[in-house]
Amino acid sequence: MRYLKLVQGLTGLVGFMILVYSLGLYLRLPAVRQLWVWPESPAPGFSFVGSWLAGVAAPLIWIGLTGHLPAIRGGALAGVVAFGGSAVLLWVRHSLPGKERFLPFAIMFMLIALGALAELIWSTRLPTPEDRKPPPAIRWTFLLFSAILLPVGLGMVLGSPRIFPAELLPDMTRLYGWFFLGSFVYYFFGFLKPSWLNSTGHMLSFLVYDLLLIPPFVQYWSVAPAEFRLNLFFYLTVLVTSMLFCIVFLFMDPRTRLFRNRSPFSLSG
Repeated sequence: MRYLKLVQGLTGLVGFMILVYSLGLYLRLPAVRQLWVWPESPAPGFSFVGSWLAGVAAPLIWIGLTGHLPAIRGGALAGVVAFGGSAVLLWVRHSLPGKERFLPFAIMFMLIALGALAELIWSTRLPTPEDRKPPPAIRWTFLLFSAILLPVGLGMVLGSPRIFPAELLPDMTRLYGWFFLGSFVYYFFGFLKPSWLNSTGHMLSFLVYDLLLIPPFVQYWSVAPAEFRLNLFFYLTVLVTSMLFCIVFLFMDPRTRLFRNRSPFSLSG
């Protein structure tokens, strides 16, 4: 169908735009930093948000290139949680002295959340393909990821200052907590709905996130305050483990290799 081809192209284009923006934040380019809530964020904060947004972009670009539109459901649900929660946080806080900058981002994040909700509702009308099941190891690893992300996200949303392995502003901690909760929803969805389509997008997202975030966090180790070292060690352990996991199943395991064959979902007809 022609309109599905249009949606496929738009999905890939949005993913590419997010990728460009995320890399600008990751590299701390001055012009792009001004387009973030906190232009003067500490370096680990920019590394995290740039890597997280690049992880959002990766499955969108993959869907745009392949046309595997049903795989968008988990990401859309995660977007509702991550950006909806962030929008409410910034809206509630924008009236406080010195927080006026939060308002346009609150509006933007709410529009993104509403767009993700519309995308989720629309995607439920797509036919569900007869997709092959991924190996059990993938499904149960997604549950493990979820079990890590949920308490991390909840703790940060509640304002705990010692979960993220670097010092952040209190509102920054809460907003990034919503990003972690969005990731929790994404991977828990992958556990509940195990399929090749879902698992591929999930692993691409985590792999890009890992590959970008590991180098600056390793570099940060030498200057990290002592009170953050344990959390940083745990964070890096999870990043390296998940990176190796994704590499094995995306590029080495013959049952799940990214380019093994086409998905049974097709846009033809």
